Amino acid sequence: MAVGQVVRKALPGLPVWAVLFLLAVPVAILANAMIIEVPPRGDDTFGWTRMTMPLAGAVAAARWTARTGRRRTLAGFASAVLAATLTGALYLALSLLTYRWAVPLPDPAGVDEFLVLPAAVVGGAAGYGAGLYVRDRPLGGLPYVAGAVLAACGGLVILPATDVAVLHGRPNHGGYVPGDAVVRAPSAGRYGIIRRDSVKETPDCRITGPGRTGEPAVPLTVPVDGSHDGTSEVWVAVFAVPSAGSYRVTCDITEYGTQPLARGVSPRIRTWPAPLIVLLGALPGLAVIVDTVRRRGGGLRRSRIRW
Repeated sequence: MAVGQVVRKALPGLPVWAVLFLLAVPVAILANAMIIEVPPRGDDTFGWTRMTMPLAGAVAAARWTARTGRRRTLAGFASAVLAATLTGALYLALSLLTYRWAVPLPDPAGVDEFLVLPAAVVGGAAGYGAGLYVRDRPLGGLPYVAGAVLAACGGLVILPATDVAVLHGRPNHGGYVPGDAVVRAPSAGRYGIIRRDSVKETPDCRITGPGRTGEPAVPLTVPVDGSHDGTSEVWVAVFAVPSAGSYRVTCDITEYGTQPLARGVSPRIRTWPAPLIVLLGALPGLAVIVDTVRRRGGGLRRSRIRW
């Protein structure tokens, strides 16, 4: 069997990867902040990838066994475990890249995390047995129900997860001033404008400096409540600076502050329309539903598992 065919049959499909991403990123960020009650760090949040590693391995091994028709042989077991290991390695790599570039948090996990690959092997052993059992079992409407539940869960967690990633993933410095604020940016990046009260209306703020002349800040479609220690703080807008230098921020409110934000996609997401943000979180569940419709509409037998 060609290498390409092995990889294609071994790796889970898009719906499975979408669900794993939902567990490993937005759910992990939110749960880490709620359970540990400290600003999330990359190495802590990456722990959710470690915990879901057996699941990734089990799904890959079960899919491999079901699609290749392997029986209860040593070769069949070995090939299923190999498929699980391959999937686990890719899952780890994607998680590492996510927490270093897309949602960067302090203290990111390192390449030594690949030492958790034996967890994928354990999951692969369990998945091999599951693949033998479920190969010809009916699914019925289960994929649709599972997809709807995942879509609802993803839509609920995406907003608070981006709150945590943005506000807790940045250095907490800056000041609150009346009138104009001078931001001394050490490099290009995004900054947030935070009101020193509980009002969530977006003020009219303008930025002037190198490459900027009275440019308006971008309002958040859903303000972020960053209140703590009895102090009311609401992040209401964001602006970008193209290079290092001093920038003057002028707002039509009494007291406000500017804070450097986390790198990555989280600050950008919060400027999207609210329905689009919720849709982003719901994508994993919707991917399961769409994939099920596509496969059943393509002539595959309705009563059989095809994943």
